[in-house]
Formats: sequence, structure tokens, C-alpha cells
Amino acid sequence: MLKTRSRHFALAPSTAATLRKRAGIRPSFHYSRVAVCQESSQAQECRQAPAERYQAVLVLGGGLQEDGSLPEWGVRRVQLGRELQLQQGSACPLLCLGAGTPHKPAVITRKGHILHEASAYSEHLVAQGAPRHGMLKEMASYDTIGNAFFALTIHAIPLQWRRLAVVTSNFHMPRTQGIFNHIFALGGEALHQDRGWFLLDYHAAPDAGIFSDDVLEARTAREHESLLAWQENCRRLKSLEAMHAFLHHEHLCYAVERQHEFLDQQDEVISQEVLKSY
Repeated sequence: MLKTRSRHFALAPSTAATLRKRAGIRPSFHYSRVAVCQESSQAQECRQAPAERYQAVLVLGGGLQEDGSLPEWGVRRVQLGRELQLQQGSACPLLCLGAGTPHKPAVITRKGHILHEASAYSEHLVAQGAPRHGMLKEMASYDTIGNAFFALTIHAIPLQWRRLAVVTSNFHMPRTQGIFNHIFALGGEALHQDRGWFLLDYHAAPDAGIFSDDVLEARTAREHESLLAWQENCRRLKSLEAMHAFLHHEHLCYAVERQHEFLDQQDEVISQEVLKSY
């Protein structure tokens, strides 16, 4: 069993209880070490990750400041990811996920290139002494759904990973768990005829002291709405092929059929409170 600091893993009781109740997540699921669970109309199958070492630690990006630095919640995520990696030994890579977000303009470097979140997060760790050879990047995704799909298809499948740690923030954890559970289950079913093949543990970096109450409340409400929308989509996304089609033919961030909407649309109406958490 991994030894970790408990302070990293306790969801705020009010936030966790509210989201679990509204989204239909059973209270017996724990975000510190959770099984890979798949909802079905007949039963719920769960498989607990074994006490063996992780084959990779996945850290979800959380946005960038205007100057390209990490926000405090991003710093906490990579710090937690690095701690987990160190517990595993040198053979365990840390995978930084994400290209950016559609909710804010991209950060441009002095040479005119886009600074992707995965590059900024990995470079932050390098500045803290982490070796470059121990890190990987995923730079195709612009949201949590993309984080999961491209982590699976670009890294986990080719490298034959199975036991993974997934790191994000407390406020982002219920939706992250729902998305990663479903997409990785589809991967397991496609490759091994086993929806429980991939073994995921979830580790939440704390939110305490980062946001004002109104910002955290606004972001939590948005996360809840997005989780409900995802659960509705899951009803029809029953294979990895269907997930691919959804991403590349329907999703605003990835579909060529909709890229004119993405480029020409008016900015989505997001409150200033919510934007402070991206």
C-alpha cells in the first residue's frame, strides 16, 4: 500500500457530498484510493487497484497564468504527482496532460510559439529538480474528456500501462473520475474484453486557501452541470469507436465539422468567478 500524506486526499465534505448526491455517485466511493467502477443498467462492477507499483502517474493540467506560470492549483497538482512518482521509483513516468483550454487565450512565448500546459507543467517540475527523462507529455487535449482519451490512446495503450495514478484538484475530481472511468473502461473492453482491465487510483490535490468562497462555489456548480452532461453522453458512448466519433465529429474542440463554430463563435458566457478557476 502506498504511503501518502492524508492531507492531499480528503475532499471537502460539503463539496464531495453535494456532488455525489446530485450526480448519483455512491458515497462508498473514495477519491483517495478508488476502484475503477463502471455504471450499468444492471450492476456496478468495481475492481480495486492492487498494492503493486503504478506504471505511470497522470497529472491533469489546470490552466496557465498570463505570463505562462502555473496557478496555485496547478502547482499543487504537479507537486502531488511528483510525490507519487518518487514513491514509485525511477521506472515510473509522470505524464502531464493537456494542450490548453478553450476558455482563455493561449499563452504565446517570446519566440511566438504556443505554450502548451503540458510543457509548462513539466518545465515547472524540471525547475524543481525533476529529471526530464522521467516525464512525458500529452498535448492534444483541450478538456477533461480529451485528457482521458488521448492519455489512453497516445500513451497507455502503446506502452501497455495498466495500473495508473490520476491526479487533479478536489473541485475537479468527481467529473475527472467519471470521465476517466468510462473512457478507460471502453479501452479495456476494446483491447481485452474487460471493462475493468485498467486499474486507476485517484489522488486529489487540496483546494484550501486557493479560491474565495464565491469562486469555489461557482466552479463547483459548473463542474456539477458538466458532470451531468457527461453522464447523459455516456448512455450512447458504449464503445471506443463511438467515443472517437463523438470527439472528432461532435465535440467543439476536436471536430473538423464544427471548427468554424469554434473559430467564429462568440465567447461562451462564463462568469468571472468561474474564469478565475481556469
